[in-house]
Amino acid sequence: MNVSAVAAALAASALLIGVAGCGSNKSSSPSSTGVKAPLTPVNVGSRGNMAVGRAADASKSVGLMMFTEGKAFVVLEFNSPPNDPVPADVVLGLARKQDAGIKAGTPS
Repeated sequence: MNVSAVAAALAASALLIGVAGCGSNKSSSPSSTGVKAPLTPVNVGSRGNMAVGRAADASKSVGLMMFTEGKAFVVLEFNSPPNDPVPADVVLGLARKQDAGIKAGTPS
């Protein structure tokens, strides 16, 4: 299994854990409370997935994006007040900019 395949598998697993809201820790660490939202495949990097919705504990809104690009494994998390979620198009736009930056800075 190559590095990209391993990174993609890890990304999918980590996103599912974050989406499921398995954690109950109220710290500010990424995805500590998960997000209650459907997992949406997106055209960013390789195997990009996004979820935007309320945190599992309803304390905030969470936008979560994960994808791989070459050997890079990328996790972007956006937190906002419970009734003011980050728009999905903003999350997607920033992820695409991050992907482009990785592509531009990654040697062949």
